[in-house]
Amino acid sequence: MAKVFNHITKEYRESVNTPDYSSLPDWIVNPDFSAVGGSYNPDPNVNRYWKQDDVDPDAVVEMTQPEKDIVDASQITNDRATKLRSLENAYYGYVYDKYPMDMVVMTNSLYEVMTNAQKTIVDAWTAWLLTVGEYYATISLSISTAANLAALDLITWDFSTFNGTDPGYRLDNTLNTT
Repeated sequence: MAKVFNHITKEYRESVNTPDYSSLPDWIVNPDFSAVGGSYNPDPNVNRYWKQDDVDPDAVVEMTQPEKDIVDASQITNDRATKLRSLENAYYGYVYDKYPMDMVVMTNSLYEVMTNAQKTIVDAWTAWLLTVGEYYATISLSISTAANLAALDLITWDFSTFNGTDPGYRLDNTLNTT
């Protein structure tokens, strides 16, 4: 029985059948972790910078800085995409839970025939929607331009901060305004 380490996925297994792994190029059989602290560390923030040694194929070593930069660039691209999707879902969920799309479309189609008093109500609501949209755009830009993973991890948002200024627009109430 042996211990094995996959230098690509960073998976570690103990008590495995050695012949099952000996011919697999991504697996190191009975890896030497002495260059990276002496033992396997399951923390992905630690082991993501590990690689198979170029000289001793049984050894696990820390990557060079240029190699770490490549790993980080790949990771930040994936994390950005995930965070942008999460932000987008939060934004559309927040706005359309309050104001369904059919109400937005109906309001837009009726705007030209509304009275000035009705348009004033719609304009206040539209200004609020624009403020929420600008907040979304600002956070989105921050995510897209984060310099590194640490900066990306610090970016958060909270659309509920707009609850206090929400005009509570209702199309039926607006149409009853003269």
